[in-house]
Amino acid sequence: MLSYPQLVAVDYVDDHTILLDFGMRHVRIDGERLAELIQRLHSASVSVIQAWSPKIWGKIEPEDVLIVRRITHLWLRQGH
Repeated sequence: MLSYPQLVAVDYVDDHTILLDFGMRHVRIDGERLAELIQRLHSASVSVIQAWSPKIWGKIEPEDVLIVRRITHLWLRQGH
């Protein structure tokens, strides 16, 4: 579990990819319209980030809303 006090930086790659820097742990988020997620992170109004799953929300994706497709945890080795 990660929390705002541990969040060092939010790096915008493009509207489909952002990187969250938690010091020794980085998280890559891939999806659609992620600029909205960045705005919400900066205002500390995000409680949970969950990847889109058609098994949970159905096969039809909503249009014009933020969709997280994949969350990847990237660990940095100590001393690097």
